[in-house]
Amino acid sequence: MSTRNPMSIRFSQHGTFSNRIEGRLLISEIVGPWNFEMVANWAKDSYPQALSLSHDGPWVFIAIMHGSMLCPPEAMTEMRRSARYAAAHLGVIANLFVAEEGTEGFLLMDAPYAKLYGDFSIYQRFTGLDLAKSFAEQLLR
Repeated sequence: MSTRNPMSIRFSQHGTFSNRIEGRLLISEIVGPWNFEMVANWAKDSYPQALSLSHDGPWVFIAIMHGSMLCPPEAMTEMRRSARYAAAHLGVIANLFVAEEGTEGFLLMDAPYAKLYGDFSIYQRFTGLDLAKSFAEQLLR
């Protein structure tokens, strides 16, 4: 009989991401569904960029969602931890999500994301990147 804690089992990353900076925006392209490991890898990868942005004042995070917006509770918990830290220590003022209406979980995940990010910053969902960027620029003015 194994004495191993089942919560300590690590999985391969599910989902993919890429990060880039555009002005005062940190933009992540994310393909889901994803798991805790993907969120942890995303947080590690985006931290240096967020830290760099924080040196010049407030900034906005934009997530462009593809495929699915669904993720397990432990991934949401890690996202909450990252959002709290970014708002308290790195100067993020808004978390904006971009997803087409046909994206899996589009309606289902809006309330959980609004709660998760809205506790620390402004949260808004858009169906196009140009709309999200325009909103972000208004916030940054």
